Amino acid sequence: TSDLNLLQVGAGIEPFLDRETWHASINTNISSLYLGGAEYETVVSTGTRIVKTSEAFTAGFRYSFFYHEPSSDFSYLEGTQHEVRIDGEKHWSPWMLRSHVVFEYNDRAELIESGESGVYTRFSPSRQQIGMDIQWSGAARHVLTMSFDWRGSLYDEENGIDPQRIEKRSRTRTQWRYRSTRHLAFVAQWEYLDNDVTLEGYSYTRNQIRVGCEFGNI
Repeated sequence: TSDLNLLQVGAGIEPFLDRETWHASINTNISSLYLGGAEYETVVSTGTRIVKTSEAFTAGFRYSFFYHEPSSDFSYLEGTQHEVRIDGEKHWSPWMLRSHVVFEYNDRAELIESGESGVYTRFSPSRQQIGMDIQWSGAARHVLTMSFDWRGSLYDEENGIDPQRIEKRSRTRTQWRYRSTRHLAFVAQWEYLDNDVTLEGYSYTRNQIRVGCEFGNI
């Protein structure tokens, strides 16, 4: 195994708006990752987020841009990444509904190796994701949350070397949380994930159960 270390520097500003109904922020970060003591990748990112709040709902928009500059050993990861996220939230006691849509586009150098059959490893997916969760807190100290999200990924194809990779991932999650005291809560969660990929050997399903407790100012 190798150590993975992260050094990150960031700054942000919040333009003055009507703080009761509008909120905006702009931020920039520079991250350097080191793998086994050697430089692995530097990522420069910038993003902006705008949120509109009212008594009826909360709506948000976020755009993020990333530039990946890896070391020479991982030059195929070099490139850009764009992400747009639109989300919303609505409350009506004892219910709360959240939803989001995410669009992601990558433009990386890719890894191409020559040979009799050729090898092409893709790092530039175009992704679309939708998700929704509903929360109920109608009983004292109890919170029940059910969520679903779906993500589709389409990877670039290079000269028809091998079949185009198309990935469809769906995930459902149910969580129960009981707040025993001001500082202690118990959590039980079940998650099911189905990842369907056109390339052989990449598809899988997963069932996960998590039981635990949380301690602190909750």
